[in-house]
Amino acid sequence: MKPLIGMGRTLAFGLVAALAVIPWQLALGRLFGSAESFGAYALLCACAFPLAIAPSLRALFLGGVLSLVSCMAVFLLAPEPSSALVGAALVAALVRALCYRAQLARAVALELILLVLSLGAARLFGGTSPFGLALGLWVYALVQSAYFLLLRPQPREAADGPADAFEAAHARAMSLLERP
Repeated sequence: MKPLIGMGRTLAFGLVAALAVIPWQLALGRLFGSAESFGAYALLCACAFPLAIAPSLRALFLGGVLSLVSCMAVFLLAPEPSSALVGAALVAALVRALCYRAQLARAVALELILLVLSLGAARLFGGTSPFGLALGLWVYALVQSAYFLLLRPQPREAADGPADAFEAAHARAMSLLERP
């Protein structure tokens, strides 16, 4: 996958999430409180994140199951809004790591740096109003989209090679034939 495609998918997801948080907060923020409803919204966004970035149906299924189970665990074990926000960010990073292959040390370091920068930028530029939350989500997605530019990860299927034994044999035969 080209880095601009992954970056574009992350930005598009961030834009949709930022626009959708406004009616969410207007409807549910008054009922449950602004912070609590935004924490729940962040967990829902983390569950939907695989839809935006998964390079294949297999990665979508695995990422979706992992994000759903992880978000339920975060919701049950850490129901405070700030814990839900950090948990949602961690779940999104975990799902992205599941969908894409990169050098482990670089990927972990970049995930941590982007996590701190994106949450800090969202805190700095965001606010407590629905429009402030939308701006915070958009800034978060802007910073997170840099993952694909800085690391240039490969989808797991492409990095693993052909899944079919005949395709693998064909690839080996072609590489032997093309040797000088």
